[in-house]
Amino acid sequence: MTEAQPPADAEPEKITFEDGYENLKQIVDRLGEDDVPIHELFDLLRRGKGLEKSLREYLETQEGELSEIEAGNSIESFEIVAPAAAPEARNDPGEDDFPF
Repeated sequence: MTEAQPPADAEPEKITFEDGYENLKQIVDRLGEDDVPIHELFDLLRRGKGLEKSLREYLETQEGELSEIEAGNSIESFEIVAPAAAPEARNDPGEDDFPF
């Protein structure tokens, strides 16, 4: 028995990029096996194609964000200052040089 397709207005499954990628790799491994029944094959292909599409869209979004960062948009600002000047060394110790 095959799984029914989700309704067009169904909420998408929430999944992290990393979990989606792992799931896609498992699907590819399973599809490479010789004993995959035809109904499972269709279910795996349907899920795999959905994951592939969503993962690709996510990467394209991230690529756009990376381009924005590289262009200097939405980045943190810093003020670079010179290091504090070191005190000048004295050749003869003065009264204030000793703690006692």
